[in-house]
Amino acid sequence: MIKIQNLCEVIMGQSPASSSYNNNNDGLPLIQGNLDIFDGATISRIYTNEPIKISLPNDLILTVRAPVGIVAENKMKVCIGRGVCALRNKSTIPTMYIYYALDYFSYKWKQIEQGSTFTSINGDDVKKFAIPLVNNAEYLCAFLSKIDMLIKCSINLHSNYIKQKQYLLSQMFI
Repeated sequence: MIKIQNLCEVIMGQSPASSSYNNNNDGLPLIQGNLDIFDGATISRIYTNEPIKISLPNDLILTVRAPVGIVAENKMKVCIGRGVCALRNKSTIPTMYIYYALDYFSYKWKQIEQGSTFTSINGDDVKKFAIPLVNNAEYLCAFLSKIDMLIKCSINLHSNYIKQKQYLLSQMFI
């Protein structure tokens, strides 16, 4: 087992003034929590022109407020709010291995998080969180990545079948 602090720089988020928030792409995307994460990646929803804490492409984003433990790949330069932290890999372990390990062990945050209505964890909790190391991490990540791609293709195919069925039903009953 190895602690996150030995693999990554942990950058806790800090929310900018709400007066700097906007919806017109002015500034950087603001990642505040699970609403700004979709399908394992960060998404642009709200922007801020007064970023305080920055996450760079290839960092991992981890939610630290309810819900705790959702992990995402960051693909762009963003501002991180107080509901998340950025994990910047400083090791030779593949970043995607850390991603998959955090995703798999997300249930363990329930043992650490504090609070009743809105649970949270702090920077020390993140730094001390430990994941196992395995041999052939690069091979494992490549294999899991291909499985993820197959899952996304299957979901898209399923969605297309539903649309085709709806179209045929609408043509049948016109």
